[in-house]
Amino acid sequence: MSGAPNTYHPNDGKSQYGGRDVVGYGSSSPDPKWPNGAKVALNLVLNYEEGGENCLLHGDGESEKLLSEIVGAGAIVGQRHANMESLYD
Repeated sequence: MSGAPNTYHPNDGKSQYGGRDVVGYGSSSPDPKWPNGAKVALNLVLNYEEGGENCLLHGDGESEKLLSEIVGAGAIVGQRHANMESLYD
C-alpha cells in the first residue's frame, strides 16, 4: 500500500509476544472432546442492568447524559430527554 506510514513494534517478526506464544495451531488444532460428541459449543451471556441511567421519573434531578452513543449529549435539568430515553426502551 503506497503512502501508508511505516510502523514498528518491538515484537514484530517474533513468535513470542510477552511470553505468550502467538504462532497458533495451524493444521493441528486440539480436539476439545465436547460431551456426547458435540460439534458446536454455545456460550450465552445475559447482561441485565436495571436503573443504570438517570431519569426524572425515578427521582433524579436531571436527564441521562453519559450512557449513550449520542456525541456531546448533555443533561437537561428538570426535564426529560426524549431522544436519550428512547435508547432504553
